[in-house]
Amino acid sequence: IADDAVTAATINSDIAGTGLTQNASGALEVDGTAITGDGNITSSDLTVGGDANALLGDVTLEIAPNAVTTAEIADGTITSDDIAADAINAASINPDVAGAGLTQNASGALEVDVTGISGDGSITSPNGTVTLTGTPANSLFENVGFDVNVPALTGDGSITSTDLTVTGGANSTLNDVTLEIAPGAVGNTELATDAVTTDKILDGTITSDDIAADAINAASI
Repeated sequence: IADDAVTAATINSDIAGTGLTQNASGALEVDGTAITGDGNITSSDLTVGGDANALLGDVTLEIAPNAVTTAEIADGTITSDDIAADAINAASINPDVAGAGLTQNASGALEVDVTGISGDGSITSPNGTVTLTGTPANSLFENVGFDVNVPALTGDGSITSTDLTVTGGANSTLNDVTLEIAPGAVGNTELATDAVTTDKILDGTITSDDIAADAINAASI
């Protein structure tokens, strides 16, 4: 038989065995539906449907490393469970994440920007017992009032005197205080009528200067 002597027209229909058919021109064609393979398509990462023994040899399908990109991921399908612990790092934060009160440094980490925070609370002293400096208005997130609670203060200074009787003077002031009567400070207006009696006068302290002119009469001798 010469080369190319066997043409479609010379092929008998009994040539077409299992897996082959003969078309109207006599040419042979593969009939895939008549072929039963003994190989399977399997995968540990993909769901494989269809029949077993679908191929002439076994085929394993796996996703290549780094093969899944954003184009393969449906929008809005990534949930918290899909994200590994500590997977979101500074480098993965977009600058638009830093809103009011935050800035992003060179490494991508977020930092608090105090100058970008405006509070609506103020520091006040309703009774005026605390002097406020700086910018107390809108300096906090909530209003705060400061006042001195005088009954709660415990001083370490005392009020003392060698000439006066002091009651409750211990630890009553922030610093020690001494009370004395100034020389010449006590006059007639400071003394009640008949207030100075003999028991108030130290023995031997009355001098001639203390006795008024003509004060010593016959009754006082």
